[in-house]
Amino acid sequence: MTKDIEETRERRAQQQKVEAAVDELMELMGDKEVNIGISALLSYLCTLAYKTGYPRDKLIAYITTLYEMHEKKKS
Repeated sequence: MTKDIEETRERRAQQQKVEAAVDELMELMGDKEVNIGISALLSYLCTLAYKTGYPRDKLIAYITTLYEMHEKKKS
C-alpha cells in the first residue's frame, strides 16, 4: 500500500511539473499562432516521453489520434 501511495505522489508531482511547463509555455507564447504553440507542446511532450522511457507506440498512437481528429474536424 505504501508503494501505491508513493507512486501516486510521484505521478502527481510529474503532472504538476508538466502543468507548470505548459503554463509557462502559454505565457511565453502570448498571442502567437496556435500552430506554433502546439508544435512547441508536442516537442516538449516528445522530449519528456523520451527521457522518461514512455513507450513510443503509445505516444505515436496518441499523436495519430490527434491528427485524425484534426483532419476530421477540417472535413
